[in-house]
Amino acid sequence: MYLELLKEELETLWAEEGVDTWDAVAEEYFPLRAALITTVQDYLGYGYISCQVCHGHKACVRCMEETMFLQLGKDGSSKTVYMGHRRWLQKTDPWRKRGDLFDGTNEPRGPPRKKSGEEIDTLLKGWKECPAPGKIRQKPGEKKKKKETTPLIGVWKRRSVFWDLPYWKILDTPHCLDVMHITKNVCESLLGTLLNMPDRTKDGPKARQDLKVLAIREELQIPPAQEGQSEEEADGGQKRKKECSLVLLSVQATMSSQEELEEHYNRHFFRTEEDAEAAGVGGDEDHEMEDAAGGSADEPSGNEASAAAGGSTYEPSGDEAPAPPGWRRDKRRRS
Repeated sequence: MYLELLKEELETLWAEEGVDTWDAVAEEYFPLRAALITTVQDYLGYGYISCQVCHGHKACVRCMEETMFLQLGKDGSSKTVYMGHRRWLQKTDPWRKRGDLFDGTNEPRGPPRKKSGEEIDTLLKGWKECPAPGKIRQKPGEKKKKKETTPLIGVWKRRSVFWDLPYWKILDTPHCLDVMHITKNVCESLLGTLLNMPDRTKDGPKARQDLKVLAIREELQIPPAQEGQSEEEADGGQKRKKECSLVLLSVQATMSSQEELEEHYNRHFFRTEEDAEAAGVGGDEDHEMEDAAGGSADEPSGNEASAAAGGSTYEPSGDEAPAPPGWRRDKRRRS
């Protein structure tokens, strides 16, 4: 209901006589007239201000009732996706015929026709079942009733109070989306997927299953032998390798030598000696680094010195793999 008060003030500012306003330069009053040209908000705010549906099968505020949607199955992500974005490409764009990358179909259609303000105003004025603005007030002790009003053509929830303004129906773009929110959300999803960030990536078993349902991108689908496995099992360790590669790329610019790079890699990514054995890191490199640092074979090692001082030691058994370069042998320090 707070928009009703805003609408009354806007009607006053647009009145023919205007509002007397003081001009500090000319030192006199003049009649001021003003109009609301557009509103700027995020996608949910767009739905609140315009009273349009901003979720579900008709969620596109531009396509309205011509929104192309696809409901994915429950065996995948169970999301509603909108696959009509290729309609805005040029007629000669090759992606219009690349159904193998999208939904398996070609796209020969153009963008849907945009409704004018006069059409929408006439449509809303003829809606006899249009709900009243504001919240439905319940009597004390009365059970809450479900709203049974179906959105008009699946798009309009109610008639916005801004349509009472005399100039609203002639505006080309009465509502706008905040580019900052769109850029932030798209960039987070895109970069999170490319960098394989655990909390941001959109790639996972459910997304791979959706590709299988759509019969596209066979090279990215989950192999039959890995179906039903968890994300870690189905990934086959590829996520760990990608993380290692990304960190190595950032660290490589600051490392002065290959030995320092190897030491940094082994110290941060081989948490157990089994990992070191699987990676094929030998123990001879450790002795080579000690010799390069000026150490002597007759000098006691760190573990022997600790044993002589009465401290606890860690002695690898014969079944364990040799420690990689830079490995912290003391269990207390390693944990």
